[in-house]
Amino acid sequence: MAAAVYPCRLRWDIWNPFLPFRIMELPFYHGTPTMSMWTVTLLPNGRSLNVWAFKFSLECCQFGKRDYVVVADRLEVKISANRKIVQTKEEDGYSFCAKNQHTYEFEVHACPSPTMEPDHLEISVEISFPNQSIEKEENFEYETPDQVRLSEDLGRLLTCPLYSDMRLMPWNSLSSFRVHSCIMHARWDGFFARHHRTIAGEIDIHISHDVLREILTYMYSGRFLNWRGPPDERTLTELFQVIHKYQLYHLHKVFIREDLQQKRETVENVIKKTTYFKLDGQPFSNPVHTWRVQLNAENGFVLQVQFFLSLQPPSFSYTLRSRCPDRTCARVNFEFARGRETLDVLGTVHDRDYIIDSNATVESGSCQFAGDCQELKDFMERRRLGESGTEFRHSIRCILYVSDGGQVTIVKRQENGDYSDDEERLNVLSDHMSELLRQHAEADLRVVCRAENPNNPEIHLLHKAIFATRVPEWKAVFEDIPEDDLVLFEEPREWSNFPNDMTCILSSAAFRLVIDYIYTGKVPPIPTRFLDEIERFAVLGKSTSLQRVVGLIRFKNNVDELYPSLFR
Repeated sequence: MAAAVYPCRLRWDIWNPFLPFRIMELPFYHGTPTMSMWTVTLLPNGRSLNVWAFKFSLECCQFGKRDYVVVADRLEVKISANRKIVQTKEEDGYSFCAKNQHTYEFEVHACPSPTMEPDHLEISVEISFPNQSIEKEENFEYETPDQVRLSEDLGRLLTCPLYSDMRLMPWNSLSSFRVHSCIMHARWDGFFARHHRTIAGEIDIHISHDVLREILTYMYSGRFLNWRGPPDERTLTELFQVIHKYQLYHLHKVFIREDLQQKRETVENVIKKTTYFKLDGQPFSNPVHTWRVQLNAENGFVLQVQFFLSLQPPSFSYTLRSRCPDRTCARVNFEFARGRETLDVLGTVHDRDYIIDSNATVESGSCQFAGDCQELKDFMERRRLGESGTEFRHSIRCILYVSDGGQVTIVKRQENGDYSDDEERLNVLSDHMSELLRQHAEADLRVVCRAENPNNPEIHLLHKAIFATRVPEWKAVFEDIPEDDLVLFEEPREWSNFPNDMTCILSSAAFRLVIDYIYTGKVPPIPTRFLDEIERFAVLGKSTSLQRVVGLIRFKNNVDELYPSLFR
């Protein structure tokens, strides 16, 4: 039986990729079996007449939590320019290792189309990973419902922000979101590296209100509020910009299934204009042409060209004057053409790029006719011998390409796409909460428990909001709470304020089991000797999910005693 493979597919469509000719990068991701991030880079590597040379590289930037060798069962890259395949590369068993710096690269030569249609560069990447063994914990039949309850309890913290200590301000709305620094630390990678809280705990964040609401809903509960399927392309594009900015790989995994192709579309803002300059049918030998180009109400150019056809070799020069308020990128393309009513383009004779400041002028200097067009050579020879006649037969077609350097990348929606399943997303939520418990990050509560040595009590650093939402009657599971600490919380009123230091009714060993369940929704192996005190904790704290867990464990233990071979 063949080993399973996990394909990762990317299609990147780039419109007008060569103006300006610059470095272009695009990240994409793979979710199975281990989260990984990849980057495609196009690096300019020189150009000649109608040929753009660039270096293609595919880099493995992050693979899981460690940087180790990644072996691709199969790697295929296909690059097309204007619907014509220019490069295809295939590798079997390619190793992304330290020797090649985790990068697969090669050179590409593409010929842009000198027409009025936009240039189109299409890049297709497919990586297939061999099956990898994934250690999976043994799960009780009641684990998934308990993770669902964890999701519901944490989700309530967003709608009823008990003990919140931060306020996020979206850029396009006066409303804000009250959040908890502990949840942000656990679920939103890199948030505090980019943002600093004011004294009031407010943070301005450049994310729209609706996208921020859905992201926070997912961060708290592992689910979404309004997105039942992939959102529209505009929303999806903003979401992926946030994912890449903060490296939220676990959020990206929700939208990309291993068997679906990721699609991106990058559009460069390019305007094309064209005109014709006559080369014959004129009584003079060195014709001068002036072309005034109005791109829109605010932007324009003036191109002045002079041809020196009587020189040996024939040449030309031109000036390009900007009438634009900002810096622009321009490409000047000359083609030799034959005919009068219907012109037949015979070949490109000049192609050059410029970066022009506002209201500035660039000069080409003396330029010779490039290319290998035999009819152009014959025409020039007849001009030299005075045999070209006075009839108009040949011209130079000029195409002016202008760009402001603006670029928009769109994430294309998968019509047949779907989210990852609940179990996968809730497992990620559970793992993040487990890590938060282990690190004690943003802890604001100290819980003291009875230990075997009364002179050395065990202290746990926890989070008030998480404990309170998971144990509704938390006051009943602590001892000797000073009345002065039970101050009513204004919003919402049914909650009371936590003191910073508490003593729990549980022993240290039992409390460790309970707190692990509270944070992760996963049921640890609970020895029978702890069931009574944990059940009392659950009843007093009105934690119905924990009561259910204890009841199921008791039932399983009873069945094991009556039918010892049933679960073997």
